[in-house]
Amino acid sequence: MPEARCVFIEEYLPDLLFGKLVPKAARAVQRHLEDGCEDCRAAIGEQVSTVYAIALIPSAPAPPNLKTRLVQRIRENRNSAILEPEPGLLVAFSARIPWEETGLEGIRRKLLHRDAASGNIIAIIHMDAGVRYPSHRHPGLESLFMLSGALDVSGVRVRTGDLCLAHAHTQHDVVHAIEASEFLVISNEADEVLLTT
Repeated sequence: MPEARCVFIEEYLPDLLFGKLVPKAARAVQRHLEDGCEDCRAAIGEQVSTVYAIALIPSAPAPPNLKTRLVQRIRENRNSAILEPEPGLLVAFSARIPWEETGLEGIRRKLLHRDAASGNIIAIIHMDAGVRYPSHRHPGLESLFMLSGALDVSGVRVRTGDLCLAHAHTQHDVVHAIEASEFLVISNEADEVLLTT
């Protein structure tokens, strides 16, 4: 079982060390330390040298064009197709992402995300009416959510709002676009197209 730590360390130590505590909280921390909390005293001792080192770093004036550069960066990001506003959060604006050819006539995609480590992709696929996607094998789970149109998937008509899941290591026949169709797909780029002669 992990050893319990005093909550004053997490809640007040950073503000205490940087002189940012409001007077009432500062007095409470001072009383707490005077009562002899060893966890907090040790934590303060470990961090004081870091705070002093930060305080000794000389300040420098901001470059004269800093504001202009920051405003420009914000404007550029506002027009970007894919943003990462904070670590671990990605926003893809599909209307800003151009369609790209897939190498299969009548089929194009907007790649929203690609995970380099796994090869998993999230994309919007467009199939022209009458186009057929060849038989294929899935190395991993594939999710297809219909945004518009209608597809024939193994003899089943899939329409706007329908979901089609293909499990890993399964093989499927030709997918036929009954109408011009768009769908969101979460798949793996290692899908194997099975070309017949």
